[in-house]
Amino acid sequence: MSRAQYECVSRILGGLDVASAHMGCCVGADEEFATMCSVTGVFLIGHPPEWPIFLSKFARKICDELYEPEPYMARNRKIVSVSQVMIAAPYESKPQQRGGTWATIRMALQARKRRELEFLYVMDRDGNLMDYERWM
Repeated sequence: MSRAQYECVSRILGGLDVASAHMGCCVGADEEFATMCSVTGVFLIGHPPEWPIFLSKFARKICDELYEPEPYMARNRKIVSVSQVMIAAPYESKPQQRGGTWATIRMALQARKRRELEFLYVMDRDGNLMDYERWM
């Protein structure tokens, strides 16, 4: 995450009354999110990636509960389906047709449409919340 995204995610997480969080256990932003959760005492549930090269050993160690690795899209669908709140900090500031983060955001948008997801936060590299309603 960019510094601004990290600060925005931290503010959002700090403002929520959550006991647990699900995350993807990949290197990069997932590691940063795992650190935030561990510092705030949030019970962390990890969904590791299918390919070990992208698995964060740190994030995996810090998880309180860990699922078995699954193919990426199945794993991402599961994370969306068990969540009431999704927080996404994509590298790109405009929706992309390719990439796991954007595919997960699209899944979350569909879950919002079906009223299965209560909140969705997507922030750009500058830490600004993006207006995803116009994407729908």
